[in-house]
Amino acid sequence: MSDGGLHGFMESTHERQSVTPDGFGSSGKPSKRSRSVIVIISFVLVAIVVVGIVGVMSLFGGSNDYAGAGSGTAIVVVKSGDTLTAIGDSLLAAGVVKSQAAFIAATKANPNATLVAPGTYRLAKQMKASLALNALLNPSARISHVVVVPEAARAAGVVEIASHVTGIAKSEFDAVLAAPSGLGLPSWAHNKAEGFLFPATYTFDPKATATDVLSRMVARFGQSSDAMALVANAAAIHQSPYAVVTVASIIGREVAPRDYSKAARVIYNRLAQGMPLQLDSTVAYGLGIKRLNLTAAQLAKDTPYNTYLHKGLPPTPIGNPGDAALYAALHPASGSWVYFVTVNLNTQETRFSSTYAQFLRDKQAFLNWMASNG
Repeated sequence: MSDGGLHGFMESTHERQSVTPDGFGSSGKPSKRSRSVIVIISFVLVAIVVVGIVGVMSLFGGSNDYAGAGSGTAIVVVKSGDTLTAIGDSLLAAGVVKSQAAFIAATKANPNATLVAPGTYRLAKQMKASLALNALLNPSARISHVVVVPEAARAAGVVEIASHVTGIAKSEFDAVLAAPSGLGLPSWAHNKAEGFLFPATYTFDPKATATDVLSRMVARFGQSSDAMALVANAAAIHQSPYAVVTVASIIGREVAPRDYSKAARVIYNRLAQGMPLQLDSTVAYGLGIKRLNLTAAQLAKDTPYNTYLHKGLPPTPIGNPGDAALYAALHPASGSWVYFVTVNLNTQETRFSSTYAQFLRDKQAFLNWMASNG
């Protein structure tokens, strides 16, 4: 066989080279067709990866999150016990966040997220989820009513304050006080709220009712009562717990805190000796007035609270005492005093005495102060 014949055989074989099922020629190199298929598949794979990345970004706050601080106003209520998921639902429903997923992503990035407190919040609409979370963590975003009950305030005064701050009608508070069984009063409170509306600062949700407001105050009284073992310590000084609260309400109206324990001793001494208490504060309460410098006609007015005319404690407390007055009523100072006179209304200097003669001298000191201070 000539060289030329061998050459011709090799060319013929190359021209008839086949493509194997895997897209490669028998020589092991990809064919033009297989290269086209590979390019198409590569584009498809890239598209799938891009879609996947976009989906993940959307899930964690990308396109499913607003970009800025938002605008307008949205009111959101976070209830006690709400999970972060539930809060996210509330924000979404109010139009604050674009998606719950964006809010959840923001909570995972913020270690303080679990500190969101129950309450009503004023937020903007269309907020970036992380900014919405920051707003919920900012107390200034909370809409709340702050009610401050001063020491020794009467129930009527508490109602006036609470009504003014919350916007709840006085009539609603009065209705609750007239039938206070739902306030959680102690069993020994004779179903009377006076004396049990504890002086403190309270924060209430805008949706709070008169019952909500007053029951919080009663519950706060219960905390202090338990902390100082009021019932047990009242028994230790041979008094009922209701009598202790009544005494505490009186000394809170009569003298400065520094003299609470002495004034409590005066009251207990007079009760033990069968002496009328003769307290202007109780008379004023019965008359529904605030001033304690009463006229002879007012002092002669017969009401159940006139302790000049009726021996013993008044029928109810005459105000709402705080911790200091309650403690003093449970732990009166030692002494034989049966009189006290506040001789200077500016400094609240109060003098205590065991004799009527000294009482008269102290009373004259008060009259002298009044004459020089008009």
